[in-house]
Amino acid sequence: MSEVTNPIISFSIGEDEKSRVNEVNLFLNNGRGFKINSADFEEGTNWLGKENRKRRYGDSKMLEIPLYMGAFNHLDLEGLIDHMKELEWEEPENVQLIVKVQESDKFEIFELK
Repeated sequence: MSEVTNPIISFSIGEDEKSRVNEVNLFLNNGRGFKINSADFEEGTNWLGKENRKRRYGDSKMLEIPLYMGAFNHLDLEGLIDHMKELEWEEPENVQLIVKVQESDKFEIFELK
C-alpha cells in the first residue's frame, strides 16, 4: 500500500546551495534513497542549448530562494529530520522542512533550530 509524503525544503540564500542539497540527498531513507528536486530550475536544455534554466512563476519573476521538493513512498520522516539537524547549516534558523503526508489535509512546518 502506498503512503506518500511530500517534503518541501527551504533555506537561506547564504547557504552553499549545491553542497547543502547534496548533503540532504545523502539521507538513506531506509535504503530506498532520497533525492529532492529544485522548484527553481527546469532540467534539460532549451532551444539555445542552455541547461538548467530558471523557471518563471506567474509573471516574469523567478524564485529568489532555494526551494526543493519531492514525493516519497514510505518516507522515514523522523530520520529525515534527524539527518537535516546533523548537517552543518550556515543559518540553521532559516531552514524549514514543510511536509504533507498523504492522510493529512494540510502541511506541517518543522524548523531545525
